[in-house]
Amino acid sequence: MITQKDVAQYMDILFDDCRDLREAGQKEYAHDERNAMANFEDVAQLLGISREKVLFTYLMKHIRGIAAYINGHESQREDILGRVKDSVVYHGLLYSMIQDNRSKPVATQESDMAMSPVADVEKELRNSVKTYEAQLKHAQQRLNEFLKHRASKEPQYDPRVSLL
Repeated sequence: MITQKDVAQYMDILFDDCRDLREAGQKEYAHDERNAMANFEDVAQLLGISREKVLFTYLMKHIRGIAAYINGHESQREDILGRVKDSVVYHGLLYSMIQDNRSKPVATQESDMAMSPVADVEKELRNSVKTYEAQLKHAQQRLNEFLKHRASKEPQYDPRVSLL
């Protein structure tokens, strides 16, 4: 059993590790003390998407790894605690992006909202669900056809006919 004190200690360790990880990442990726989001913005410009979408893409790699771990897959290229720390750092960076967006004039915020990664993900999920439902319906139809066909090919048992 884990105590509240244990959790508090683990949280302190996690946040200290995340702070160190973020600082190391800034040196490795941002290359510009004046723009902590330079890496995300460079990739965003290259791909024609928002920096938030770039961050979300990087974050999802870790979320999927965490989901795999939760589902029993322990053999991964990256340690699960590293994935958790990376996801915390990405959440902190997203928090910083949101704060930065809120400090911009309203007109800029509205144009940024048009590129909202959450809205895009929601739209993609809805489309995926529709596709899945269509595929499921098609699979059910094919299964019914198969079962009907198999039933017509199977000899029917007649109790009046003796096998001897």
